[in-house]
Formats: sequence, structure tokens, C-alpha cells
Amino acid sequence: MDPVSPGNLEALRSEVTRMMQGLSKIGARCIKDVDQLKIEFSQVNQQTRKLLSQMEKLSTMTERLDSQLELAGQILGKLKLRKAAMDGAFEEIKEREAELKRNLKHILKVLETQEIDKGLQTDSRVTNLRSFVDSNVISAVLTPLDQVMRQLSDLPGLFSNLVLEMTQKVQGFNELWRNSHLRPNQTPSFVQERVSLALIDQQNADNVVKAITIQYDRLQNILNDLNPHDPSTIPSREQLTAYEQQVNMQRSAPSKTAESYLRVKQIREELDETFEDLSKTLSRALHLSDSLSAYHPILNKRIETADFNEKLFDQKKETASQLLQDTENLISWFRMLLVGYRELLSELSRREKEMTRQHTFITSIQKELKRMHDEEDAQRNRFYHQFGRFLPTTLFPDLMEKVVECKLTTDPEDATFKVPHIDNLPTTAFDLATLTAPKEKDPSESGALPSSSSFSSSSSSSSNARDFRT
Repeated sequence: MDPVSPGNLEALRSEVTRMMQGLSKIGARCIKDVDQLKIEFSQVNQQTRKLLSQMEKLSTMTERLDSQLELAGQILGKLKLRKAAMDGAFEEIKEREAELKRNLKHILKVLETQEIDKGLQTDSRVTNLRSFVDSNVISAVLTPLDQVMRQLSDLPGLFSNLVLEMTQKVQGFNELWRNSHLRPNQTPSFVQERVSLALIDQQNADNVVKAITIQYDRLQNILNDLNPHDPSTIPSREQLTAYEQQVNMQRSAPSKTAESYLRVKQIREELDETFEDLSKTLSRALHLSDSLSAYHPILNKRIETADFNEKLFDQKKETASQLLQDTENLISWFRMLLVGYRELLSELSRREKEMTRQHTFITSIQKELKRMHDEEDAQRNRFYHQFGRFLPTTLFPDLMEKVVECKLTTDPEDATFKVPHIDNLPTTAFDLATLTAPKEKDPSESGALPSSSSFSSSSSSSSNARDFRT
């Protein structure tokens, strides 16, 4: 091959230099982006270390707070069960109180309608069985019952207030806790994923710069090796066209490195935002931890108060149960008063008949004894006048002894035989079911329960009243 002419060689040098200058400009722009990308990536790594450290702290705190909130929820759950048991017990006592007061009111009304038979009336003021009931006895039971029921009604409310306060507190803690958990962009896997994407962009940008550098070095070598006397150092037109095409292909390289830089920058900004959010989350978690620590002694105090109220409720419930039993005993006694009175009427009627029978029988015996005495006396007198007066007295000294007169020591007119006459005897068997008050269909119609003062009676007097306490 002939040597290249100086003009052609210079044109060749100029073309290669032009391509190198193009690559140099492209490379400079790419290197600028890569340098900025490396700064951003360095910040990504620094932020990642801080994020992972914060996440580890939050994870440790999360386990502790989860345990504390779970325990608080368990305590609250048990308190709610105790409150429900207390409410149920109080409602049961209220129902029993209402039923017993209805029955007491009913039996007193029945006693008031039961008039005293005229044969038994000794006092004009005592006209019915209600007169024999001492209102003081009823008050002695119902007054303390009303008092203890008022105390009992307050205690479930106090317990409910404690449970409500604790419920609101625990709900507030749980709400704060929901805002203190790691969100999807606050997990180590999310951070590692972003770091991996930034690393890929950095590697891609580096590869772009390396490719430009390789092409630039190749053109530099061609330029350095040009020798007009050595044809092998002269690239062919086809080779120059290929180099030109490679240089043209690198014209999009700056946009690629710029995009990589922007993506890494976006990742860094995203991690910055994540760190800021995570710091707030950690701050909320710390605040929750401090709040739980501060509430712990308050919680213990509330539990102590709940225990005290529950113990006091049990004591008052026991007292109320005893007073309710006393009320039931009173009702039973008043029922037996009515039943006993009706049985008394039958008993007095029976006694009247029996005393009449005995009076008749004793009167007939006395008449028979008198007849026998008079007959014997006449027989002895007749014998004496006919034969006895002729007999010596020494033969039978008691011949003229008078007849022994036999008499009953009990006089039929004695008060033992006197029984009051009953005009109105019961004609039917007594039905105890009538002494129980009917259940109210609608509790709202009954209004408030009657108090002890509702059972007082102006007709009762201490001289006629009996003590019906058990």
C-alpha cells in the first residue's frame, strides 16, 4: 500500500480528534452526573445506617409496648367481666327487692281487708288484722334495706366510671400505638430494597463512563499510532464509520447518567423522608412508653379502688341479702297471721261445739248423781222408819249415817266452757297463692319502689301489735 499523503493524514487526524472531542464532552457531562450520584449514594448509605439503627430501637420498643398494652387489655377485660358480674348481681337483688315489697304491700292490704269477727272484738279500734301489725317492726327491716340498696346502687356506677376511664385510657394508648408502628416504608426490607436500586443505578452510570473512556482511549491510541509510512496504522473508511457510529451511540449517555443520578437522588430524598417519619414514629413510641410508665401507678391505684369497691359491694350485698331474707320472713309471718286467724275461727267454732257437748254431758251427770243421792237417801229413811228404829245401835252404829253426796268439781257455768261465738266461719279452703302479689307486666308502670314509710299504718297501736321479727 502506498504511503498516505500528508493532506489525507491531516484530514484523518482532524476526524479522529473531532470524535475524541465529542466523546470528551459527553464523558464530562456523564462524569459530573456520576460524581453527584456518588455523593447522593454516600448519603444513602449514611441514612441507611441511621434508619436501620432507629428501626432496631423501635422494634425492641415495639415488643415491650406490645406486651404492656396486651397486659393492660387483659386487666381491662377482667375488670369488665367483674363489672358485668356486679351489674348482674345488683339487678338480681333489685328484682328480689321489688318482688318482696310487692308481696309485703299485698299481704298488708289483705290483712287490712280481713275484718275481725265481732265475737273476737274487744277493742273498737281493732277492726282488722292489719291493726295487729307493728309498723315499727316493718321499718326496722325496710329502713336499713332502703339505705343499703341506695349504697349498692352507687357502687356499680363508681365501678363503671373506673372501667370507663380505663377503657378510654387504653383506647388512647392503642390509638397512639397504631401510629407508632412501622409503616410499609419504615421496614429494613424497604430500606435495603432502595439501597439496592441506588447501587444498580450507580453501577450503570459507572459502566456508561467506562464505556466512554474505553472508546476515548481507543481513539487516542489510533491518533497516537498514525504513521504515514505504515499503512497498518491507518484506519479504513469502514472503521472510521464504525467509530463514528459508536460515538453517536454515546450521545444518549448523559441522559442515562442524569436519570440514574435523579433516581438515586430521589431514593436519598425518600430515605430522608422515611427517616423523618421514623423519627416521629419513634418519638410517639417514646411518648407512649413514658405515658404508660406514668399511668402504671395510676392503674395500680385504680385497680385498688376497684378491688375496694367490689369488696364493699359484696359486703353490702350480703347485708342486703340478709335484710331481704328478714323481709321474706316478715311476709311469711304475716301470711301465717292471716292463715292462723282463719284457722282460729274454725278452732273456736269447734271448741264451741265441744264445750256445748261437754256442758250437756256434765249437766246430765250432775242430774244423775242428784237423782241417785235422793233415791238412796229415801231408801235409807224408809228402812229406818220400818225396821231400823227397832234395832240396837250397837249392832250397826253407822246405820243412820247420811248418804255421801257426790258432786263434780267443775261447774258447767265456769269460764273454761265459755267460747266466743263466731258468726262468719270460712266456707272454703284457704288458697295461699292469693297471698302472693301478681307480677307487674310493665316495670315502668310501677314507678319507684315503695320505701319503709309507705308501709306505716295509723291504725296500728303498741297495745295490740305483736313483734313479728324472726
